[in-house]
Amino acid sequence: MKGVFMGRRGFVVVMIMVALTGALRGEEAPMTFLSRTFSDYMGEIYRASSTLEEPGQDYRMQNLFDGYAGSSWVEGKEGSGAGETITMIIPHGADTMALINGFARSPALFSKNNRVKELTLTVERGYTPSGYVTEQGPLLLTRPASEPLSLKIKDTRELQVLQLSLPWDEIDGKRETLDRAFEAFSMIKGYPKAYESCYLLELKISAVYSGSQWDDTCLSEIRIFHEKTMEITSVEARNGMIYYRRKGAPEKILYRDPSLILDLLEVSPDRRWCIAYGQYIDPERMKETAYLIFHLPYPAPWRDRGDAHNEEKTVPSGFSEHDGKLFLEWADGTRSELD
Repeated sequence: MKGVFMGRRGFVVVMIMVALTGALRGEEAPMTFLSRTFSDYMGEIYRASSTLEEPGQDYRMQNLFDGYAGSSWVEGKEGSGAGETITMIIPHGADTMALINGFARSPALFSKNNRVKELTLTVERGYTPSGYVTEQGPLLLTRPASEPLSLKIKDTRELQVLQLSLPWDEIDGKRETLDRAFEAFSMIKGYPKAYESCYLLELKISAVYSGSQWDDTCLSEIRIFHEKTMEITSVEARNGMIYYRRKGAPEKILYRDPSLILDLLEVSPDRRWCIAYGQYIDPERMKETAYLIFHLPYPAPWRDRGDAHNEEKTVPSGFSEHDGKLFLEWADGTRSELD
């Protein structure tokens, strides 16, 4: 046995020689893929790197998709939250993000908690082997498909609509290579040959606006989509909330407000706009009617800042089309052009 014993130095030399031999033959180590379980909330597939846990409070990431700006995802890392991530499946070609920053329930909660100042965005290619789905959601094996990009966020409770400059041409050019690499990786790991693929967006907190009282970073709502190809197939009011369905996707919540029971007045012909009216739950305000105008899929009422109608609280009455343009009609007989 002594004659065949090899010390640590000899073993390392042999391993290096094996690696060099493989390199000289043109062989490369197979790509590896990160394996993580994701959650599913009404068709939104997502994952957070951390979540703040407090008795009697719900700060889960699903709050970002519940249509209510008064709920929030709150990261749970010690410190400001810089470096924490949320990751979610996005449609191919996604170019728009609708976001409500911070804990937007009230001005006080917004200012007391951290808000996101800058995000680092990375598109990932994801794969789910056939049958690898739990009660929580699917298993996804992912690998970056783009270089990181920086996105600045404003320090406001208002809805922000941000343009995403994701390099989809470059990403598409890597698709075949990544698919082949995953198939090789899957064979080595013993996963089924059949799989489903998707694209995800990782959003990493890279800078924050500091809160006056707490060092927890919050987000209230987020939607990511491709603006021009977004096709809404239905808009409905149910259980006092507004729902919508995008072509090829499960039904989602557009908007809810615990102080209102909402119903629909009218939906535009293209289903990208709707007028909702609401009855207040507060007995002192039950005789009042709230009118809200939405541009789907933005999770907050639309405000026509350049029009005096909102200041005068003129009631919207419906939609009309003239010369290929869409207009919002008001009860006083005037109208506003909608983009």
